[in-house]
Amino acid sequence: MKINYKLLSSKNYPIYFFIFFIFIGSLIYRDYGISVDEPQQREIGKTSLNYIAHLFKIPEFIDPQNRHIKAEDVFQGQKDRDYGVAFELPVEFLVKILGIQDEKIYYFRHYINFILFGICLIFFYKILFFRYQDSSIALLGTLFLIVSPRIFGDAFHNTKDLAFLSFVVIASYTLIRYIFQPNTLNCIWHSIATACAVDLRIMGIILIGLTTAGLILQLNAKSKNLSLIFTKLISYLTLTCI
Repeated sequence: MKINYKLLSSKNYPIYFFIFFIFIGSLIYRDYGISVDEPQQREIGKTSLNYIAHLFKIPEFIDPQNRHIKAEDVFQGQKDRDYGVAFELPVEFLVKILGIQDEKIYYFRHYINFILFGICLIFFYKILFFRYQDSSIALLGTLFLIVSPRIFGDAFHNTKDLAFLSFVVIASYTLIRYIFQPNTLNCIWHSIATACAVDLRIMGIILIGLTTAGLILQLNAKSKNLSLIFTKLISYLTLTCI
């Protein structure tokens, strides 16, 4: 079957379903407790934000409890600092900006994580729609992802694995776009998505291998131009590292 790759740009995703999904989440996000490693995950964001605030001398974001402690020492001593901050740092930044305190911080984190999962569902739908060119199948497949009890519950409080899942799904869609439409804009978006996935869990590095293999197979089949493959690959790898 010949696939129409213009469907990659299709706007036929269920945006109203996404809005309804987020609305449901806004009603129940307070019903999920704090996972055992969530305070530790939050510390990663707090420590990184404090380190950046000291580095660039931004007093509004300096942790008042550690104002007279060398931020780099705290940062270097951070437990589990091998986990990235693609989720934790922006959320902690928003917590500071919005002045959220006490238990409301965790409610806020849960809601943001759920919104990220909701965004990932849009891209999951688009991947299925591209593959099957059938909105009913795409919706059904997306529903299967949603109704898994473990995934749905973790979408609130698991800012490690579910955030990683969300970025992998998003990066999978940008991977498809870049392989079949290897232009500059798609390269930038795929590099950002890949970087976020790798930052959250080092396992995300598999996306780099998949992208490399996909570009070689797709571009070589089309043009037989090795220099073009090399240019596209180097552009992607460079932007991802940046």
